[in-house]
Amino acid sequence: MVARIAGLGGADRRTEILRAKDEGTLDDRVTAAEATLSALGTEVDALPLGEVAYAQITTSSAAFTALTVISGLSVTFTAVAGRRYRFTFKFEQVMSVATDVFVFNLEDTVSTLSRFTFPTNTTSSTSHMVSYVSNSSISGSKTWRVNGARAAGSGNCVVGAGSTYPAYVLVEDIGTL
Repeated sequence: MVARIAGLGGADRRTEILRAKDEGTLDDRVTAAEATLSALGTEVDALPLGEVAYAQITTSSAAFTALTVISGLSVTFTAVAGRRYRFTFKFEQVMSVATDVFVFNLEDTVSTLSRFTFPTNTTSSTSHMVSYVSNSSISGSKTWRVNGARAAGSGNCVVGAGSTYPAYVLVEDIGTL
């Protein structure tokens, strides 16, 4: 591979390599190939790495009104400094009173990362997908989770889920900061 990157490829690589060695240019070409590989390594390091952590529930949560951590929708992962992470929460919201307003927080165990408010005009389920992107460097063990609470109204809420429509949280590495 180094030979091709350095311009030593072709129908007869062996002949070209021997000619470059005889001309004294082989070391220069290998050095150029190594520099190219090093630069490619830096670019590759910046690429998104994809899924880091995932959790799902396939049965609906218990009904809640007060601030409640949604059981089963928590993930722990090791964050690497200098990387950007996306935290996605997909769920069905089922309300008992059509005019209630509920909030959901994407949080670590210390603070709220992002807050989403969902007013509704129906007691049937509505689908939502929300996400948060980390824009500052984080590192070490992180636990991210979802909690919810009623912000206005008199009813309760359920995070709906089933085997064909799981509620889930997903953490993805989406590249460098």
